[in-house]
Amino acid sequence: TIGDQAIHQALSFFNESHARFPLSAGKNNTLEHLEVMDPADLSLVAQDNLVLSVQPSHLLVGYETLDEEVGPQRASQMFPFQSFFAHDAVVAFGTDSPVVIDVSPLDSIYYAVARKEKNGSPVEGLMPSEVMNVADALVAHTADAARALSRQDIGSIKVGQLADLCILSKNILSLSEKELLEVEVTATIFNGAFVYQKDEASQQNS
Repeated sequence: TIGDQAIHQALSFFNESHARFPLSAGKNNTLEHLEVMDPADLSLVAQDNLVLSVQPSHLLVGYETLDEEVGPQRASQMFPFQSFFAHDAVVAFGTDSPVVIDVSPLDSIYYAVARKEKNGSPVEGLMPSEVMNVADALVAHTADAARALSRQDIGSIKVGQLADLCILSKNILSLSEKELLEVEVTATIFNGAFVYQKDEASQQNS
């Protein structure tokens, strides 16, 4: 669901479907992309068993020509991530791999928080009223990304969850948008076992 009519229809149909045939516990409908959206449809995003799955890196794909492609007014209302949260939607972030390459989850968080390229352009940010905080972006890329897949075994650190974790060089919750670009992954744990440690990787490369 990329365009406004597709988004409107999907939100309306899911709302009707849930009223007539509610999903079982732990199951969710997921809408992907939601890029060009009519603000009037924000009233439909807070639905039970519905996840809005969006990709912050898509903000920067051809942003210079958005006014030409969809018109200035519609372009100014695209990618309304913060508005989703303000309207109590469940929002999941993803990198869109393998369609989009060379974008990490840390990159996604930066794009959602800064709404800029890594070089700082555009200075004012894209649709700056839609910037969001790091904490919400982190939840969107972990716990709520798991909900987008109707998974209960990943997404948070607690008993019963798979131990799929990464250890970062800094606490990202306290960082500015520029400082986010300096964060490194120092270790990765998959299913309880270390599969990457920065010190070991550095020794091997040397």
